[in-house]
Amino acid sequence: ILVGKAIGDGLEVIGISDHGFTSKIKSLDYTTLLTYIEHLRRLQREKREIEVKIGLEIDVSKSTGLIPEGLPYEVLNKLDYVLFEHVEGVNNKEERDGRCLMSVVSARKKLDIPAGLAHTNLSDVFYREEERAVNILAENDMFVEINLRYIPDIRFAFTGNFPELFRKYNIKFAVGTDMHNDLNEVGNIDSALRYIIEKGLRPHEMVA
Repeated sequence: ILVGKAIGDGLEVIGISDHGFTSKIKSLDYTTLLTYIEHLRRLQREKREIEVKIGLEIDVSKSTGLIPEGLPYEVLNKLDYVLFEHVEGVNNKEERDGRCLMSVVSARKKLDIPAGLAHTNLSDVFYREEERAVNILAENDMFVEINLRYIPDIRFAFTGNFPELFRKYNIKFAVGTDMHNDLNEVGNIDSALRYIIEKGLRPHEMVA
């Protein structure tokens, strides 16, 4: 149904990224991840009208997620991409629940697939660390998700000098709807694509 709606909305590419390794909701784990990948690989073969990308949104928070060092990288590398959620600060901040960017970078080095930050309010979590954070993303070839559910404003929480830094370091972007149960949101990506174009930014290869 989801892929059919994407085709009907005229999308050329769709990424499906279910939740993984989180206790806040029912999610994929060590026992179910391979079955998920195999199911979506079959869907890729069947749906030739659209390119289906298989992803996973990984919770790395201290309270409900998994420490990056504990991830099953051999299985993760069978995916097409991963997103890390609950990333806060360049280095560890005890008062925050999110895992720091450097911890996620350590995980990224073990991945052979694209990796990015999911629905992250960069202006908040990297306050006064803007250029350092963007430079680290660039050095580790990590993309940023423009999320239309959690951060719906046209600025997408990339305030201040973030657009300039994105251009300077050639950061790539993917557009996410986080549609969950609302199929009407599947193809609702025009505002994000306009933002990318207007700001002279670079869409990731995953973006139609």
